[in-house]
Amino acid sequence: MKRGTDVCYMIVHVDDILVASNNPELIENFKDHIGKLFEVKDMGNVKHFLGIDVKRDEDGNFHISQRHYIEKVVEEAGLNDGKVSKYPLMTGYFRHHDENHLESNNEYRKLIGKLLYISTNTRPDIAASVGILSQKISKPTKTDLIEVRRIIRYLNGTKNLSLKLSDKNEVGNLEVYSDASWAEDSVDRKSTSGFICQINGGTVSWSSRKQDIVALSSMEAEYIALSESCKEIK
Repeated sequence: MKRGTDVCYMIVHVDDILVASNNPELIENFKDHIGKLFEVKDMGNVKHFLGIDVKRDEDGNFHISQRHYIEKVVEEAGLNDGKVSKYPLMTGYFRHHDENHLESNNEYRKLIGKLLYISTNTRPDIAASVGILSQKISKPTKTDLIEVRRIIRYLNGTKNLSLKLSDKNEVGNLEVYSDASWAEDSVDRKSTSGFICQINGGTVSWSSRKQDIVALSSMEAEYIALSESCKEIK
């Protein structure tokens, strides 16, 4: 909803609604209007929404994390007493060939789904690892499952990390970082693109995914990653 220079955003998921605006009057108007149509309850300033914890510091900046959601995932995976991992993926993962496929991919698929939800919302640091392991969801091996559980052990040790979103109103100060790995997959030799975008110091967008074509050099892989970054900027 827009009124002149004032805007009001509404995020709706089933019966949960998050409302934000640069004009508090628009929020009040929205609450009055929807209150005439449905029975609603005002929960005050957002603290928790769809598994995402939200805090606001003294300077007005927002910090989002998924600490409580991560704790539930750790508990469901039975890793409460597991040793914390310092990194989300074994460095020699692509050089390790395992033919011991799991009898069922149910557990693997379930855990990957939860990790994807975390990586796409608040944790860009696990995006590459989750993206790599999600490619094995149809026929995962024991090694793949070990690495999925490693990510969970890593999250358990870093669950207090959060993303800072700036409260600054001005548009600008856009910074984008791009990178690519070259031919790391020994099966199809495709590279992986990655980028992260920040506005006023706040991380707002990121991606890590396998490239669609085979890059013939590390420079070509970097150009493809830069192309993806430029499309995100536009």
